[in-house]
Amino acid sequence: MADEFVTGMRGLLSVSDTEVSTSTSSNGTDSVQENEETATDANVKDTEGNGLSPCSNEPLLTTLTESFFEIIIAHGKGFGLFATKDIPRGTRIIGEKPLLAVPGQKGDDLDLSDLETTLRALDREQYDKIFELHRGNKATSALAKALLSQQSQALSGAFRDEDILDAVAIFTVTSVEMGPGGHYGVGIFEHYSRINHACNGNVQCSYNPLLKKLTVHTTRQINKGDEILTSYIDGTCRTREERRNVLDHWGFECGCECCVGSKAAASERRRSKMSTLKQRLAVYAKKPASQVPRSPRAALRLCEDILELYRFEDITDYNLALL
Repeated sequence: MADEFVTGMRGLLSVSDTEVSTSTSSNGTDSVQENEETATDANVKDTEGNGLSPCSNEPLLTTLTESFFEIIIAHGKGFGLFATKDIPRGTRIIGEKPLLAVPGQKGDDLDLSDLETTLRALDREQYDKIFELHRGNKATSALAKALLSQQSQALSGAFRDEDILDAVAIFTVTSVEMGPGGHYGVGIFEHYSRINHACNGNVQCSYNPLLKKLTVHTTRQINKGDEILTSYIDGTCRTREERRNVLDHWGFECGCECCVGSKAAASERRRSKMSTLKQRLAVYAKKPASQVPRSPRAALRLCEDILELYRFEDITDYNLALL
């Protein structure tokens, strides 16, 4: 997705991260141009092979986010991020390094010794910010207790069991994979980890290994006062029941407009149809000679049908590229 930065972004990115220059667009506003190729070879080497060193005490990039949103209570969901101004589609609203990162994939196979080592390397400010995040529910606590019971012998005892228990619970519900399949690890982020879920989220995150930052871009116009939302799951072509089953991991029932309210029934019909069409395309991808569909032209028509459904669902994220 091309960056479409709004006026006033000049100077917010530090020179150590990217080279920043300004130019004047046709409508007279300033735009920011980044040259991410200025990342050094050393930066690339540091991220190869899933090697993760403890997070440095280098100041995180927070000035980029402060002008776009504020953190306030979201009704029934704890804290959330809300736009402080109108934000055009394609705007980068977050670019931040993790508060904490561990190797591997997101899931139940968390190595608590990695988590403990990383916690010990944090400064007090980073440590406090992590423990301000959401801890989940009873199911999350049960998972954390099970992991602690299984791996207690591997821990050094530097932290109380209660602290490790809280850290695991927070990690379970707020961490995000850094790169496909967690290639660069799994991290907790100061701002992104506070974004609430919606099945029709309005932002898309991506980990940039050259910048060593998680970047978040808007996938559609966000108006002042709107909540900034992301999808915790790939639920584009899943029915509400299928999405609900996956979201049980986070221990909540989604209340977005795709799941409840006046638009939910129409959305359910479209997503059910999208699911059927994607399944037919998957069969064709594995067996081109199959009867579903019968020809490349018919397969292309299925893609066009799905894109039309995407348009009605206002889906403009990475799923377009996956089709």
